[in-house]
Amino acid sequence: MTSTFERVLDQIGTAVVSGAIAVGSRRRIDEASAVRANVYRT
Repeated sequence: MTSTFERVLDQIGTAVVSGAIAVGSRRRIDEASAVRANVYRT
């Protein structure tokens, strides 16, 4: 019982961490493309 619960918590934890990483990298990509757009505009 405890091991299954811990395994589920582990999966949730890794999902949250990878989700946060994905969101962070997507934001970084958006910022990079925005900077590129500003450079092209000028």
